Amino acid sequence: MRGFGATVFGLGLVFAAQTATAERALVVMGAMLPPTAIEKLAGHLGKAIGDTVKPADASADGKRLQVQAGSADSLSPAGLIALAPMVLVARPALPAMDSAALIAMLRKDGASIRAAHAGKGSSSEHCLELLQQQLAVAFIAVASTPIAALQSGQADIACLEAPLAVPLAQSGVVTAHVVAAEERLQALWDVTSATEVGLPLFTATTWLGLYTADKAAEAPAHAGLQTFLADEAAVQALADGGLTPVPLTHRTIDAHQAIVTKN
Repeated sequence: MRGFGATVFGLGLVFAAQTATAERALVVMGAMLPPTAIEKLAGHLGKAIGDTVKPADASADGKRLQVQAGSADSLSPAGLIALAPMVLVARPALPAMDSAALIAMLRKDGASIRAAHAGKGSSSEHCLELLQQQLAVAFIAVASTPIAALQSGQADIACLEAPLAVPLAQSGVVTAHVVAAEERLQALWDVTSATEVGLPLFTATTWLGLYTADKAAEAPAHAGLQTFLADEAAVQALADGGLTPVPLTHRTIDAHQAIVTKN
């Protein structure tokens, strides 16, 4: 689908927060949230709901709330949180030294380039499809966990969600080459945008949404989310993880429901 001026896709379990009452489970689905942002979001939600909210991994029984992709139909949208562009990354040993060189290599030798994705319908596959369309090439598809495939040498390139790409690029596990967006990311400021490398239509963005399994908790959860998005430290935590808070025009529950419906 189209949204926020980019291709927006994907739902997946990232983080679950549970109150002391199991029926009031809160779920964040979409891209990944940085640990600091998770803590701050839990704090704001707890204040708004009037109950203790914890990451599911920190719950008393140690069990994680299992919410599978596509199960959002049984949950109530409580608001969009942030957007995360995809990032084109490569294994560090790939000959291309910079973004321009990589794009030139992909145009020339695309048929021999191995590209890893997480499976049909995944955000990483969609991102690679967009890139192939832009370059008019067809990569060798490697259906595997992108990071593992890059580390083992089974793949040359992959698309990763920014919150995943940021720490891996900073630690040297992968080399980040292009942010699939019109602008650069604060967390990867040295990495060029798709527009800068002459691929203006290579824009792929994932989004995070807050859901609640308890309809009665929808309004207070939404209120807690808004105070989170107004918290400068929380916004900085999102930026440090490669995320951008959703625009003010898309912070209503109706806006979230519209995105879910179109997906």
